[in-house]
Amino acid sequence: MLIINLIGTLFVIIGVILTLPTVCEKFHLNAAIGWIMATIGMLILSFCGFLSKHIIFGIVCLIFAIGNLYFCVNSSKD
Repeated sequence: MLIINLIGTLFVIIGVILTLPTVCEKFHLNAAIGWIMATIGMLILSFCGFLSKHIIFGIVCLIFAIGNLYFCVNSSKD
């Protein structure tokens, strides 16, 4: 379970880094790629939270995943 949590955390960190304007311009990427990676990472963390009986952590991660998805949709429109 620890490895899955680390993978989810890496997805979130890399995704947030990819949303920074300097990184997006340097690699010619859309920020939506970073937001979708962060969403996947938060969903993984939420799933692990629910499995390990940490319901509050799972709910908070799920709320952040929904927020990341919102930012993904908004940045893909640009």
